Amino acid sequence: MLLKSIINWLSPPKPEPIVTKLVVKEVLPTIDYTHFAGYIGQQSAKQMLETEIRGSFQHGKPCGHILLYGNAGYGKTTLAELISKAYGTRIHKTTGMSLNTGKLHSICRKINGWDVLFIDEIHSLSASVQESIYECMQSFTIDGAPVAKFILIGATTKPGALEKPFRDRFNLSIKLEDYTSNELTKIALPVYPTLNIELLNEIAARSKGVPRIAKSITERVKNYAASINTDRQITRGELSTLFNFMGIQFDGLDKRDIQYLDTLKSFNGTASVNTIASALSEDSEDIMKSVEPWLLKCAFIRITSRGRQLTENGLLRLKANNDNIVCT
Repeated sequence: MLLKSIINWLSPPKPEPIVTKLVVKEVLPTIDYTHFAGYIGQQSAKQMLETEIRGSFQHGKPCGHILLYGNAGYGKTTLAELISKAYGTRIHKTTGMSLNTGKLHSICRKINGWDVLFIDEIHSLSASVQESIYECMQSFTIDGAPVAKFILIGATTKPGALEKPFRDRFNLSIKLEDYTSNELTKIALPVYPTLNIELLNEIAARSKGVPRIAKSITERVKNYAASINTDRQITRGELSTLFNFMGIQFDGLDKRDIQYLDTLKSFNGTASVNTIASALSEDSEDIMKSVEPWLLKCAFIRITSRGRQLTENGLLRLKANNDNIVCT
């Protein structure tokens, strides 16, 4: 017994087994609301988001998951970036079409607490990826492994395409509003600050209510002014000439819109979007996202159980174009 005690005393103790654990760090960010102040338009959305962010910070946890929906070019990506900036955290961007389970796992390994995961066109997610995201959204785990608490922001032009159980997992669902001409003028101004305000108003009127289009047209006007080497203000006549060259009419309709209306008329005024897309050699998804919203807003077409239908207003508008009596 004495000999055994001496041996035990001389023998070094066995080391404790090392257990490796994934440590998820949660760091309380510093909230900065000033980034929303410079965002023009979407007052209701901004107020809802600021309230959500402020409340989450008071409770010491990220705000709930957010679904943003509305027409293409309405600023969904920019709003997601502003939320990330408000928290002072990173934003991880991807698209529903490109996201697979492997990529999702990779993103989750990089996410820190309060980061934003932004998925554009989220309605395009595959069923398998949706299942993995369900787990992430609810329990902040993926295949049982912990994930830092993040904010999922989904953006879509087709909210109705989301499965109801998936859509219900978003704490906040925000529809982006139409932009006014005055807001579009303010959005275009920084692109070409020296342009006459009346000409900026002309650009806004032709922008289909979309900030992205307003900025794109203004950039082309700026480049046109530089190409003719003029230090003076371009005239309304010169701007009209440029609009004619670009094929942009007084109400924002362009060559692509007119081709759509012409094609629809050729099918006796009623056709499916796939039929129209095929006739135009275009992608039907892109037509639904980029062409149809403005034609619907202008009441030039309507969507029926039989497909797209040319309205009386659309027929008159097309006749005016074909008779060359459309003022620019």
